[in-house]
Amino acid sequence: METLKEMIENIDKALNEKHAVYVDLHKKLDEHRGKELSETDMDKVQSILQEIQDAFADIYNVLHFVMFRNQFAQNATREYNEFIEHLKENLHAEEQPKEGQA
Repeated sequence: METLKEMIENIDKALNEKHAVYVDLHKKLDEHRGKELSETDMDKVQSILQEIQDAFADIYNVLHFVMFRNQFAQNATREYNEFIEHLKENLHAEEQPKEGQA
């Protein structure tokens, strides 16, 4: 069974690949910016615009997940850090010589 780390690495790789396609499509669209309408292949522009929408749809679910899990990640990290600090405080308190034992 795939570990969470492996799943995240696979999602990260796929997201980077899909996002690169999205960026490249915008570069293709930029080739048509500033041209006169008479010099522009509108069918090609429409095709690129559709590809941009499709490419963004491919990555939207991952972006949505990341945005809405961001607060969860911050809270979980903060709670873990508080847990570690609590352990350190307890360890430090146990290491201090008790009164009358020094």
